[in-house]
Amino acid sequence: MKNINIIDCTLREGNQHPGVYFDEYNSILISKSLSELGVKTIEIGHPVINESELIKIKNVISKSDGVEFLCHARANIKDIKAVVETGAQWVG
Repeated sequence: MKNINIIDCTLREGNQHPGVYFDEYNSILISKSLSELGVKTIEIGHPVINESELIKIKNVISKSDGVEFLCHARANIKDIKAVVETGAQWVG
C-alpha cells in the first residue's frame, strides 16, 4: 500500500469563507483533531496579513504536536520572514 499524505487547508481556506473566523482556541482544536485523524500537513494562513494573524498562527503551531504546518506567502522577503517567524516548516 502506498503512503498517502494529506495536506488539509481548513484553517486557511475555511477561514476565508464569508462570516467564518477561527480564533486561536478553535484553530488549536481543529489542528489537534486533524493530527489525530492522521493529517501530516496543515495549511494555516498568511502570517503577513497583520500582527494578530501572525501571533495566532505562531501560537497554534507551538501548541500542536505531530503535524507540520504550511503558511502562504508572496514571493517577497517580508512575507517569507513572517512565515519563518511562525515556526512553520513549509512555505506555499
